Amino acid sequence: MDEQRVIERLHRVMKDSRIRDNTLVLPDCGLVVTAFVQRADERFAQVVFTFHHESFATPIVEVTAGVGADRAGALDAAAANVALGALQSVANALRGVDCETVQGSFYREKTQFLLAKSPVQTQGRDRGEPGAGMWDIIGDELVARLGDDPVVFVKALAARTPQGVRCECKIDALTNPALTDILAEYAADFEPEGDFYLQKQYFVFRRLSPRGGMDRTDMETAADEALTLMADCVSREQRDALPQSMRRLAGTDGLACEFLRFLPEIVCQFSFLSTRFDDRVIVEEAGVRTEMYADQFLSYRVLYDMVHDRLQRGELTGEQMDRILLLSEGYRTICAAVRDGREPDEAEVGPVTLRVPRGYRPA
Repeated sequence: MDEQRVIERLHRVMKDSRIRDNTLVLPDCGLVVTAFVQRADERFAQVVFTFHHESFATPIVEVTAGVGADRAGALDAAAANVALGALQSVANALRGVDCETVQGSFYREKTQFLLAKSPVQTQGRDRGEPGAGMWDIIGDELVARLGDDPVVFVKALAARTPQGVRCECKIDALTNPALTDILAEYAADFEPEGDFYLQKQYFVFRRLSPRGGMDRTDMETAADEALTLMADCVSREQRDALPQSMRRLAGTDGLACEFLRFLPEIVCQFSFLSTRFDDRVIVEEAGVRTEMYADQFLSYRVLYDMVHDRLQRGELTGEQMDRILLLSEGYRTICAAVRDGREPDEAEVGPVTLRVPRGYRPA
């Protein structure tokens, strides 16, 4: 069985690991790894690895490829690639081994994280002079986007091919366009020997500061109700009553503000996939403006996942999307651009402004 071979290979690479019910277990840090072979042929394999831990808001999923002289060699290569990159970094962060400490900020509060970095994995050769690494390029921007999650998993990839640059920065599986653009500038300086040159690196942050926000399960329940409430808002009277209805549903004025502002902008992003949206959030409290990022808010991440999942399941109709779009500042910006004769993807959608009551703290 392919999955069994992959797990056995991981077991040989990872010290102090155990095999249990065809999963890999790291007992000292409580990490459990499963594998699913998506594809395996004579020389190539692609495997989906899922990392489970009690502190993860959701499991970490990493898709890794391997190339070998035969099918078995390709599976072994995929296992070795994930072990030396993503898996070892996650294990190090949980164990507090080979880590450094970084300081962040979460709405006027100082935060502290352990950071585990994987070695830089490369394919091909670069003729250029060694320069700054990916952490040097995007590290500060990553730390600025850390929120209240206990563990944050980041994958950074930069490549240059004959067709141009191919880059991606994912924070907990969501592509961040701003950081991807920074990596694209970085990859533009690569000078491949041959067809291409690629760098890949993982960064895993484990929060040391205590978390004070809402439990994710409770947030998911409230967000699901908020999405239904807004999607079924048909009349003007219902729209006018939304703030009061949302406060009753959310339980706090602060969370109600987040739902009311974030949900329409998320729906706008899914409606205009080619348009670039600023990922900053400007929080206004009693005349004081604080710059944050959407990735920092648990409510934003939960709402984003919920809209995505409902669309995938066909549970959010075009009519419901249109009702929510009427409440979006980004949608009004796009409509203004179209009236001026521009395409939607030429609209400049600025940061979200979140006006909150005194004493606010992100949920």
